[in-house]
Amino acid sequence: MEYKIVLPTARDVKDFVFTVSTLPVGIQIKVGHGDFVVDGRSILGLLSIHTKGVLTVKIISEKPIGTDMHRLLYPWIKE
Repeated sequence: MEYKIVLPTARDVKDFVFTVSTLPVGIQIKVGHGDFVVDGRSILGLLSIHTKGVLTVKIISEKPIGTDMHRLLYPWIKE
């Protein structure tokens, strides 16, 4: 699954990391901006990329997730 999100403030970054960290360990959260891709569970990783623009979030899991990702990421989804 892939989503476009915005994280305009450091608080948004913190809240996003806290939210995706509640997902099971087997689910990978990759966040990218341009050529840079970081772990979505890493505050330092997210703060190291340009978070003022639109970011791409990729959810990677071999098993069904069982969570409504759109609802989970809704506060940051760019429509």
